[in-house]
Amino acid sequence: MKSANQKYICTAFSAILFIGAFLFLWLWCPQYQTYQEQYHLFLFDSGYFTNGIREPGGLADYISEFIMQFCYIPVYGATLIALLLTVQQVLLGAAYTHGHESQLPLYCLCAVPGVLILGAFGDENNLLSYATALALVSCMIFISSYIRRDIIAVAISILSFLPLYWCAGPVALLYPLCVALRRRSLLPGLVSLILCVALVFVAHRIWCRQYPIEEMFMGLNYYRVSFMHPSVWYAVSAVVAALAVLSTFRLKIPTVAGGIASAAVIIFAVIYVPSCFDNAKSSILEYDMLVRQSRWTDIIAKAEKERPDDNFSLQALNLALAMTNQLNDRMFEFDQQGIESLISPAHLDNTSTLITSELLYRLPLTNAALSTTFDLQESIMNNRKSGRFMKRMAECMIIIGRYDVARKYIDMLSHSLFYSDWADEARNLLGNDDAVMNHPVYGPKRRMSFSHKEFYFMPEINKILTILALDSKGENTLAWQYSNAANMLMGDLSTLAAMSANNAAFGNAVPPRHVQEALAMYWTISHTDFNDVPFEISPQIRSSIAALSATMMNNPSNQAAWRSISDSTYWAYFLKRQQQYAQTGGPEPQQTATHE
Repeated sequence: MKSANQKYICTAFSAILFIGAFLFLWLWCPQYQTYQEQYHLFLFDSGYFTNGIREPGGLADYISEFIMQFCYIPVYGATLIALLLTVQQVLLGAAYTHGHESQLPLYCLCAVPGVLILGAFGDENNLLSYATALALVSCMIFISSYIRRDIIAVAISILSFLPLYWCAGPVALLYPLCVALRRRSLLPGLVSLILCVALVFVAHRIWCRQYPIEEMFMGLNYYRVSFMHPSVWYAVSAVVAALAVLSTFRLKIPTVAGGIASAAVIIFAVIYVPSCFDNAKSSILEYDMLVRQSRWTDIIAKAEKERPDDNFSLQALNLALAMTNQLNDRMFEFDQQGIESLISPAHLDNTSTLITSELLYRLPLTNAALSTTFDLQESIMNNRKSGRFMKRMAECMIIIGRYDVARKYIDMLSHSLFYSDWADEARNLLGNDDAVMNHPVYGPKRRMSFSHKEFYFMPEINKILTILALDSKGENTLAWQYSNAANMLMGDLSTLAAMSANNAAFGNAVPPRHVQEALAMYWTISHTDFNDVPFEISPQIRSSIAALSATMMNNPSNQAAWRSISDSTYWAYFLKRQQQYAQTGGPEPQQTATHE
């Protein structure tokens, strides 16, 4: 009866572990799931499978990428990852408590490796391959626990090591080690471990000479960056081995000790796992997820709460404001950091230009979007492909009419799970210009794209956006908003003034608020009043800039008085930038740059 009660408690504990991991992954950090998914592309294709298992740890990597594709919808990804961690804990717990009268304490402690793995996902470059590999090794340890004779168990661990190594990678070394430790077969265990290490050298010499020998022992696919091996994987392996040693002590432990052990593990998980996730990084990844899902109102609400000051978050916010037609009315309510808060220059990494690539596609600067997205995919540090990026490149190729290249991307995406429906629909557009022109998304982008090859030159990005807006003859309101914003951020107020004559063409009889503020400042530089002003400027803005000018003249050192008038206006941004340039000794922002 006592043993039956312990089994029920163990089952309940595993259920709690699953529910806790699921809720954490789904509710706390769905952005980490979508981030991981966008740097993998799992294909239901025999060639993809055979290529994957040609290297050590290939099967674990294949299974982990199969699971990772479901992170496209975070609730599915959270379910499968939590299930994987729970299965690993159940297998290891069942193996280590086999033959024990007091099962609960050790069974609960077997959840510690899963807790450490869950916390490791706070580093976005840690891959699910290690967790999958550890589950495979735990399965082998579980099977070996039913072999009664020690020498046979050790012999089987040696004979099955190389296939397991090829499936799971170097974490397979835990298998012969833990089998020997559990059975207190120290000398046979040492011999088996030496033989297994020798087998790794033999495998490297015969089949894997293209890989450095240290990678054969550290893992090829446990971490996204080559030659980097996080310490958490060593800690997990050490805990698994330590639990094997602990399982050799067959003590009669009161049931209450099991309750204490389970409570301790749960408390440890509640404290440790959230501490592994950096708030700033989580916020940036969340902005990327929200942009990808086109959740514009959620982005604005998040920014209103957090008040971001980094360029990545501000790019996401500005895009959300523009997509809801609020950019030129609200952008200076937030702490803009210059033109890079609007659009990013080229960066050779796989994150910095995520928002910019989305913006370039939507503007549309299609060739620039294609180039930026291609660079993002080629910057993936473990040389994987991306379903998100490949779909975007196919869309760009369809828009510019390169159907032959688009077909290659579409053929590949048709073998995926979550991109295949789109691929089947997009295939009908190939070679059909009329269908593309009538498409609700691709048709307008083809019409509004430059007739010549786009250029993407950051020092003159405001002029590029201005030309793009004017060429659309009032259709491209997104480019018009971004042109105004870029001219204001770069201080090119003469171009902004010239653009104001086209407000009506873009559906704005009256210029947006921040444009009026910039034009009012531009006018007051060379005029004493607004009698002959050719722009539409509201009486409130006229009186506010007059009050600001008077305050600055009468109290030049009282910056608090300036801020009370200029708060959340273009003037506050312009004055802040002037102070920054004065402190750094750089050139002041333009005020009357010539429009070319």
